[in-house]
Amino acid sequence: MNNDLALRPNNVIQSMEDVERAARAMSASKFFPDSKDAAQAIVKILAGRELGFGAFASMAGVAVIQGKPVVGANLTAAAIKQTGKYNYRVTQHTDQICEIEFFEQGQSVGKSSFSMEDAKAAGLTTKDNWKKYPRNMLFARAISNGQKWYAPDVYNGVTVYTPDEMGAIVDEEGNAIEGVVTSSEVHKQTIRERYAELFNEAVSLGVADTAWEVSEKMTDEEIKSLGIDLRAKVEAKKAGK
Repeated sequence: MNNDLALRPNNVIQSMEDVERAARAMSASKFFPDSKDAAQAIVKILAGRELGFGAFASMAGVAVIQGKPVVGANLTAAAIKQTGKYNYRVTQHTDQICEIEFFEQGQSVGKSSFSMEDAKAAGLTTKDNWKKYPRNMLFARAISNGQKWYAPDVYNGVTVYTPDEMGAIVDEEGNAIEGVVTSSEVHKQTIRERYAELFNEAVSLGVADTAWEVSEKMTDEEIKSLGIDLRAKVEAKKAGK
């Protein structure tokens, strides 16, 4: 075996030289279609290391899109359980909704849910991913939102996104496999999706109802304006005002 390609135990990738060796081997393998060359593989491995993942896990489940760290749902789920501090339990999972209860030190701290109605409000239901894998996409959004809300230090306070949130083409498990939509489309989706996350949080706090839902006809600026008002209500509720 070529010594340059011999991957040492996970905790031995300590230097930039080690990262480069791993990146060359993994990109050359062609097993990771979203990494066309060693440079892209290096970025994935380094991004994954910042989030606490080894080289292979980073290549399989981490991406960098529009400069933001993107992590597959299954990797996030595993990261939550591996903390020893947090845990979760799926309480409902159909092709219409996924609901997940989160725990900290064994105590329930809240629930995160994402439904097809939420997906429709965010303009997601026309995407192939949502037509083909609705249960997986619902789980990905519910676990991602819940990690942000109830287990924010899993990734040392770094906000991560699912590949689908950033417009990547994903596989059945929700991992990025290639490309993204145009930057303008990603921007539009992200605004709607961020509002959908805020709306879900506001509903869970009891400060929003269907009157705060956005329509397909609303512009980005209208959604931003509505989001500012809703964020104020959420923050006021959290502050006990």
